[in-house]
This record gives sequence, structure tokens and C-alpha cells, in this order.
Amino acid sequence: MFNIELIKNYYDNLENKISKLREKIVKPLTLTEKILYLHSKNFNMEYKRYSDIILKRLLEIRKAQGSSNTPAPFLRALANYFRLSSTCQAFIGCEYNDDGSPKKGSSEDCFGFAGNLYEDEHFFEFERKLEYITNSFIICPPPTDGFSAVDGAALKQIHKYVLHFNNQLQRSV
Repeated sequence: MFNIELIKNYYDNLENKISKLREKIVKPLTLTEKILYLHSKNFNMEYKRYSDIILKRLLEIRKAQGSSNTPAPFLRALANYFRLSSTCQAFIGCEYNDDGSPKKGSSEDCFGFAGNLYEDEHFFEFERKLEYITNSFIICPPPTDGFSAVDGAALKQIHKYVLHFNNQLQRSV
């Protein structure tokens, strides 16, 4: 069920949120930037350098792949995936069956990194792995119809691509 009051409150405050963004960023905002910044509400100030690098990398992917190939739900799923990966100390990869269930034995921690959240060692390892994954998304051909505009399907695509990027890296080492 959806909460109509929550939805009304969100849209009533939307212009105020955009105004606050405009105060911080002096240039006009693109639609992509508005979407990414408005969905960054889950990022707290302790997490600022993580959220900054995640948003930077999402914009790079969007610019390289184009808006038709990277719809907002895909970017939102990717942002949440990156955020969760930083706290889990690994990027998860997985293959899925045609029915949408994970293939047995295909899920794995890819691109693991050490250190405790917020410590420099952790951040720099996360940043290095995030850069590799981002660059891989930038150079890989997108699916024929672009990345999914449905959150659940987008996350499955992300898992599949990350597993593929990990396998490519393992073969090259």
C-alpha cells in the first residue's frame, strides 16, 4: 500500500529541496543532477566523501552511456548498490535464471576491500574498486534496450555486470 500523505508531503517540499540545491550549486541543474541529488537523502554527513564519489561516478556513467541507456531507476539502484557495497566491504555479483531467481552458486563477493567504514584505508580501497567498476560500466556496451528502468530488474543487471567485470579482471591477472 502507498501512503498518500507521504507522497503529498514529498512533492510539497520538492521545490524547497531544489532551491536548497541551487544555493549550493551555482550553475543550473540538469534533470540528471536533480534526480541524483534528490535521491541522495540517504547519505549522511559522516558518509560525505563516499556519497560525493558515488555521485561523481554515477554522473560519469550517465554522461558516457547517455540518458536513454541509463534511466533514473537504474541510477538509483546503482547508487543504493554502491552505498550498500561500501558497508559490506565488497561488491556483490550474481547470475540469475530466466525466472529471476539467483543461479545456484553464482553469487559471490567481488572486489572485496579491507578496513572499517569511514577510515582512510577503507575509503581508498572502496574508491579504487568503484573506479574500476565505473570505468567498466562506461566502456561496456549497454543492453540493446538500455539498462532497466525497473528497480528490481536494474539490481539484477548490476549484479550480472559486476560479476562479469570481476571475471574479466580475474582472467587478465
